[in-house]
Amino acid sequence: MIPYAHAGKLGFLEEFVLAKDRSKVLKQLIPGTRDYYYYHALHYQNLGKTGKVKALLKLWKKKHRWDSRRKEIEHRQALLAYSKNPQETLKYLRKKLYLRFYHRRRVAGQKSTLPNAFDQKKISRATLTAKGLKRYSYNLYPFESSALYWLAEKKLNPKQRRRLLNRLKNPDIPNLVPMIIADLKYSHGRSFGSAGIHSKLTLKQLEACLKLRPSLLKSSTFVNTYLTKLKPGADVDIRTNRAAHLAYLNRLWDFVKRLPAAQNSLKLHVYYHILKYDHEDGTYDKLKFLEYVKIPRYATYINNKYISNHPERYNKANRYKTYGSTALPRVGNDEPLIRAYLSHYFVKETTTQPYEWLLRKSYLKTLFAKTKILNGIGNQEKWFAMLSPAANKALKKRVDIDFAASNKKYFKPSDDVVLDVYLKNIKNLLVKVYEINTDSVYRQSKKGVKTDVQLDGLVANSEKVYKYTFAPFRRHKQTFTFKTMKKRGVYVIDFIGNGKNSRVLVQKGRLQYVVRTSVAGQAFRILDEDGKPAPNASLWLGGKTYKPRKNGEIIVPFTNRPGRVPVILKSGSFVSLDHVSHESETYNFYAGLYVDRESLIKRKKATVIVRPSLFLNGTPVTMKILKNTTLKMTSVDRFGVRTSTTVNNFALHGDRESTHTFRVPENLSSLSFVLTTHAKNVSKNKEQTFTKRHSVKLNQIDRTVKLAAFHLLYGSDQYTAYLLDRVGRPIPNTSVYVKVKHRDFRRNVYQTLQTGAFGQIELGELQDIAWLEVRASGLAKRRWYLRQDRQVISTTWTTSVGRALYIPYTGEL
Repeated sequence: MIPYAHAGKLGFLEEFVLAKDRSKVLKQLIPGTRDYYYYHALHYQNLGKTGKVKALLKLWKKKHRWDSRRKEIEHRQALLAYSKNPQETLKYLRKKLYLRFYHRRRVAGQKSTLPNAFDQKKISRATLTAKGLKRYSYNLYPFESSALYWLAEKKLNPKQRRRLLNRLKNPDIPNLVPMIIADLKYSHGRSFGSAGIHSKLTLKQLEACLKLRPSLLKSSTFVNTYLTKLKPGADVDIRTNRAAHLAYLNRLWDFVKRLPAAQNSLKLHVYYHILKYDHEDGTYDKLKFLEYVKIPRYATYINNKYISNHPERYNKANRYKTYGSTALPRVGNDEPLIRAYLSHYFVKETTTQPYEWLLRKSYLKTLFAKTKILNGIGNQEKWFAMLSPAANKALKKRVDIDFAASNKKYFKPSDDVVLDVYLKNIKNLLVKVYEINTDSVYRQSKKGVKTDVQLDGLVANSEKVYKYTFAPFRRHKQTFTFKTMKKRGVYVIDFIGNGKNSRVLVQKGRLQYVVRTSVAGQAFRILDEDGKPAPNASLWLGGKTYKPRKNGEIIVPFTNRPGRVPVILKSGSFVSLDHVSHESETYNFYAGLYVDRESLIKRKKATVIVRPSLFLNGTPVTMKILKNTTLKMTSVDRFGVRTSTTVNNFALHGDRESTHTFRVPENLSSLSFVLTTHAKNVSKNKEQTFTKRHSVKLNQIDRTVKLAAFHLLYGSDQYTAYLLDRVGRPIPNTSVYVKVKHRDFRRNVYQTLQTGAFGQIELGELQDIAWLEVRASGLAKRRWYLRQDRQVISTTWTTSVGRALYIPYTGEL
């Protein structure tokens, strides 16, 4: 069988190569394309017109930044220029091929010009900063994150400043606010919130931003960020702490009143909750009320003429918008609150005229007349005439049993339960009080008691009938005091009259808990509403009741199905429903093993140090639960002979290190330690095994053909590296390549030194240096990580009220 060879289609390349006049063929190419630049440059190089090639390469690089064929032309250009400028060609080759000529011929008696000491200026912050900012004018690539703090004080161009802001994690940076504002004003600027650091600014910093750039109030991102800084602390519950709630609303008020029309929805949201708070407090500030009503919105009670003529009519507020940044519920239908305020004003006022420019006249007229009628004020015939016959009839038949907004929402056990109720068209009012058996309800439903709780079949603890002789049109406020509700408990008070009933749920007192993790399980302490230990406490969880131990703690075993579950807290006959995260039993064992390499001298004694820590669900626990702990030590000599020793019942301590002293064998090559211990996992009914390892290699030079090695010495605040042979004799006059990594910079610093008469090279203080590497011809390189003085600082600090808290300062002085 005869094989056939098929000719490939070369296209323009073939035509270009075979053409007698290539300049004519090049006219076929489209200017600006990669082929255009490549073949024109190749043609000029073949003709020796290197000047034209240089100009063409500049255009090529500008048009097509990344092109492998341009690199090919650049390589050819460098080689073609060798006859005219050989040094430039060699420099180009060294750069592109990463050539490093470390090997030097040793000549006896020849003196070297290489220095013996490392130039400290090369690794100074000032030198490296100047180089980094000059070389990278468009970013901060040469700088580590640790450099950002002091780099913020340098003069940066807009692009570098923006890169710095993008990399910041914390707002504790000098000049941060001016930098952010300058970045926002930059010609290629961006909006607030585009950098992560924006959301981490403190309230003081946000206010400083506003002074420099007031237009930030138009930014929804800035406004929401500001609002999150106004929230009370996590340990403050504004639902129960009225003073904290008021202070929070006042902070919101002071801020949102400065906002432009674009933020009308937020202004309405905050103003509504301020009016609602005042309404519950029995305060009706007319200025605040009018300020609220003035905000344009869609509502049936608003005067359309006011809206159509309002300068902010295109920025109507949305009453149904939710603001998570305030942690307050949305407004929704605000007509009941508007009605409550107007009803309060109309009791004393004689006309609706002051409000007619804001609100519908028909709405005001009806509400004004009803208010006068319900309160029996003035000429009743006049007020009835303002309503239609159907409205008068409906008003007469209407039955009210309404609880006053000013009633307390939370009662302490010692508080008297007093309720204000507005009644209308009630001749006989039956009031029943039920004490709910919450223990039974909570166990069955696993939910809290609500006003719709089933009361059929239950006998009221007390009931009383109240008789009234008010006219059917009169609405009157009655105060009810319940003397029998003296103890803790959950009560339902049922008001029944004229075919209508209204209920109120009253909870007096509550129980709470604190929990910690122990080796026996989760340890609970039941506390009352004042944070004091509750007497006769117990806890119900998962169908089982747990009683306290002698120390007052209630131990609940761990579970194999962890998660959030309901829990019933009990003190005597009083119970509260809560939820707890029921944990599984998960142990984590950590141990640091250390042996000083310098102490590993043959036939001498050395000590291995063990620092253990045991955690149960992230909580440190005692070492006493660890059993059958062993420390196995294995040594290997340079001939490969392995010897093992095991220390049984090795004692571990939680308050100090454990140690074991041993004699160092001869010809030691490596030494390894294996720490093994066991813990009983009760909930899973199995034993957990923990193993930690540590190894040290020594005298590795004996396994090689290397005749010398480097050793580092630190003394008198100076580092010195020594080049010594196998028996410790110095090797002088040897070139050493030194590489240094500064902690604040990504690029390494290099310098070639020469060992002195004692085989030493002086490295200096090496301030802020992370690691150091040295190497010489024919020797293994050595790298040392320079561990600076450091300490571990806790991230969480706890103290009591009124007690001073001292935290060590870890910055630079």
